[in-house]
This record gives sequence, C-alpha cells and structure tokens, in this order.
Amino acid sequence: MRKLPALIAVLALLPAGSALAAAPARTPLPPVPAPKPKPAPKPKPVIRRTGPLSLRMIHPLRSRGHALALAGRPFLVRGYAPHYVGHVKVRIHGYSDGKAFLVRTVPLHRGPHGSGRFSVFVRTNEPGRIGVIARTKRAHSRSLRVGAFSPTSFARPVATLYQRGLARLHYAVSQTGFMDARTFRALLAFRKVNGLPRISAPDAGILNDLIAGRGAYRVRFPSHGRHVEGDLAHQVLALVNANGKPYAVLPLSSGKPSTPTVLGHFTVYRRTIGTNSEGMVNSSYFIRGYAVHGYADVPTYPASHGCLRIPIPESLRVYDWIRYGTPVDTFY
Repeated sequence: MRKLPALIAVLALLPAGSALAAAPARTPLPPVPAPKPKPAPKPKPVIRRTGPLSLRMIHPLRSRGHALALAGRPFLVRGYAPHYVGHVKVRIHGYSDGKAFLVRTVPLHRGPHGSGRFSVFVRTNEPGRIGVIARTKRAHSRSLRVGAFSPTSFARPVATLYQRGLARLHYAVSQTGFMDARTFRALLAFRKVNGLPRISAPDAGILNDLIAGRGAYRVRFPSHGRHVEGDLAHQVLALVNANGKPYAVLPLSSGKPSTPTVLGHFTVYRRTIGTNSEGMVNSSYFIRGYAVHGYADVPTYPASHGCLRIPIPESLRVYDWIRYGTPVDTFY
C-alpha cells in the first residue's frame, strides 16, 4: 500500500505521448456462444416386405391324384405374397433334374386385400423332375415340384391321361392305367374319325386334343334312337344310345371293293353267339348274310366280304349291347 502513491507520482511525471500513458483500457472478451443443439436424427425409412412367397399350379393335369406336366406343353404357375409392395420384381427359376432351363422376371401385381400376385407359364421340352422357385430381394418360395412326362411315352400317368380322354369322348377303351391293346384300338378309332394316319401310336397332338375334349365322333342319325352306325368312310362302328349320343366307338373293316357292304337302314333280325364255320364271332345279322361280328383280321381298310368286322376282343361287348330289332345304319 505504501508503494501506490509513489507509482502515481511516477506516472504523473511521464510525458503525455508516452506509450505507457496512452495505453487504452483493455476491452472485454466477447461472450462464448452457447453450443447449437444437435439436429434430431432423421427416421430410418421403413422397408416394406412382401412376406414369404408361395407357388401353385393352375388347373394342373392330374393322374391318379398326382399333378403332372407334359414335355412341350406349357403349364401356368401362379405365385402369392401376403403383402403387395410396389415396383417389386419376382425372379422365377425353373430346374429339370437339377439343371436350370428357365429364368424369367415378372412384376408383382396387387391382389385382393392388399396381397400380391404374379404368374408365369413354364414349359420344358424334356421329361424329368421339374422344380420352380420364386425369389425377390428379401423373400423366396419353396420349390414347386412336378413330374414332366413325354406325351408319347407308355408311362402309367400318360396312359391314364389317354384312357380318360378317350373314354370322355366315348371311344371303347379300358381304364387300366396301362397302354394295353384296347387303348391302342381306341387310339386307332380316334385317328380314323379325325382323318389322321391310321396307326395306333400315341401322339402329342392327339393327347392335347383329348385333354381339350376335341375329336369326338359325330352321330349321323341322332333321331334313330338306340342304333348302330357303320361309318364306312371313316371305317368305324358306333353304338349310339337312345338320346342320340355315342355309347362306344371302335374300329371296323367293311366290305372290300369286290364285295362291298350294302348301304341303307336295316334292323337286326338274327343273332348267333360264338364262332361259326366262317370264323365269324358273336354275329348280329342285319340283312341276308351281312352281320356285325368279330373277326381275327381287322385291317385299317375295307377287306371283308360285306360284313362289318370288328376286333374279336370287342365282339362280346358289342353283341351284348345289340338286341333283336336294333337299327343298323351303314353309310359313307
């Protein structure tokens, strides 16, 4: 405290322009700004998911309760998702015996109640075990498995398809599930009716027609009630019910050019069961010696002496269906 007056006296003696006398007063420091609050984090976008996918065949071919496909014939697969999400693409993968044969991308469409749907046609040209899988970026389906068969094979599922189709069109066919002799005779009758080569071999086009219900025999005289038609142009015999619908259609061989079958409208007047001296089996006569009968040789062309020859294994069924007085119509 004693040094303070002395210090004041010294300052008073200093010149007016000296730096020490002219020193300005110290300015206060600016206030420190308060820290800015951090912006709230933006909410993460919600990624909508379709949910698990599922696949189903639409109107599949069925044989003995199992769905199947035919090589060369496309089948429709429809997929489902629990939730529809816009702009989602579904990638379809198809495998045949483990080898990829199909990769296709399809859009997801809006379905009922906010669900999603998609569809694709699948076709393989080779028989085998088919697997179809659907995938998106975040979901996938279980493999849809189906067996594919050649339409010309003798496999039991294919034989069942042929027999079912032929029976629906009223051709005389068995239902054994095997390509037996009666099935081949029914195939021959189908070919004859539809103007195809007169052989008994299965064919992809025939099977497609049978599945679609095409190729039935057209009754010429539906107003004749319960009667027999000998269609000599197509070389088939048709048993027709009282409602004018065919009961059974089977191949026949009519009279050769030198001994042609008589044409017209007749009725059965005599019937003999068994085999006679001429080799005629289970005969139903409709005029003079002309009869519907079984015979050992029934070629695909006219070869008889005027009768309507049918295969011996079919003769008893036909004999039992025909009665005395049953009308028989023969025509081209």
